[in-house]
Parts: sequence; C-alpha cells; structure tokens
Amino acid sequence: MSKKIAFFGVGFGFLLTLITIIFFANNIYVPDSSTYYEPARALSQKFAFLKNPTSDEYMFFRTPGYPLFLAFLYSIVDSDSFVIFVQYILFLATSWIVYKIAFEIFNNKKIAQIAFVISLFDFARLYFVQVIATETFFTFVLTVAI
Repeated sequence: MSKKIAFFGVGFGFLLTLITIIFFANNIYVPDSSTYYEPARALSQKFAFLKNPTSDEYMFFRTPGYPLFLAFLYSIVDSDSFVIFVQYILFLATSWIVYKIAFEIFNNKKIAQIAFVISLFDFARLYFVQVIATETFFTFVLTVAI
C-alpha cells in the first residue's frame, strides 16, 4: 500500500475519533448498548456474567463475546471513550485487511487501494464504530477469519 493511501486512512480514522470523542460523547449508545456494557462492567468488577454490577441475577439473554471484549477494555481503562477509540483502531485494521484480501484476490495494487478507500467510507461501519455495539468488533473478527 502506498504511504499516501495509508496516511489518508490513519488520518481519517484519527479525525473521526477526535470528532466522536469531542462532539458525540453523549450519543454513543443505541437501545441495546446497556445489554453489552452492563454485563461487561459486572465481568470486570465481579468476575461474573451478571445483568449489571449491582445485580446478582445472571445474564442469559446476551451471548458473552462482545461483553468479554468490553470487560477486557474496561479492565484497562474504565471509559466508554476508550472503547470507541479501540473500535476505531479495529475499524482501520479491518480496512487494512480488506486491502490485503483485495490485493491477494486481484493481484492489483490499484484495485486493493480502491477497496481500502471504499471500506473507509462504508457509512454503516462509520456509524457503528462510534457506538457501543457489536458490529465493529465482529466485522473485524469475521474479516480476520477470511
């Protein structure tokens, strides 16, 4: 990948991260976000998969994958802004993997660069990277699996 395209991608991700942290810090939740971050906080505080840290009721409604990821992040820095920052890193890493996959399939650097730029402007990914939701994490995991 050319340095110019890579610089653009990293710069774009960094700019979006700053905008999100500064302007959208209070809008990072979707209706089911609490079913992810509450069990994650319980996991990081009580080491149990509970509905929330103040409850003794176990969580059976939600699969533990994304809450485990959040619990790991909360154990490093207990901040939703840190989660969003890490999700932006995963967003950029997913775009880089898309570049590598496109290059391997087409063996053409230009096509791989176009795939990289298109993946950066996927509006669904741009929305979900700035909220507490599973989409960014599992898009990364599925892209790595390819």
